[in-house]
Amino acid sequence: MAQHQQELSLQLGRIEVERDLFKQKLEEQKVDAQKHALIVRIDEWERDSINKIKEMAAETRQAVRSHIVDYLTQMESKLNPLTEQIRQIRNDDDILDTDIKKWKEELKQLNALLDNPFLLRIQQDAAPLVTKICLEVCGSS
Repeated sequence: MAQHQQELSLQLGRIEVERDLFKQKLEEQKVDAQKHALIVRIDEWERDSINKIKEMAAETRQAVRSHIVDYLTQMESKLNPLTEQIRQIRNDDDILDTDIKKWKEELKQLNALLDNPFLLRIQQDAAPLVTKICLEVCGSS
């Protein structure tokens, strides 16, 4: 019977060693939780998603800037003839009431166009730019 008790004690010792190794492994995984493959994958998804959003925002900003520059160039080209007419009349010293009235109206229209420019709207696409991720828990503990 003593030999059997000794064998059981040895087996218990092995179990304690295995338990200690498991506990050490468990503690290491607690410390390294940020390095878990799923966390790394989530971090990559986050970076990729942010980059996609930043890229789309930059492209859209550039498109808006381009439209603004084009519009302001058009406005300038509409102002140039008026500027030239005013300069010419000033040089000729031949100012007429009708010219003043006409230029006031032209400036009023140009101001209205400048104050209420083109119709640009930001519209969101129905298809998401970034796909949603979620956690699927498989199996039981």
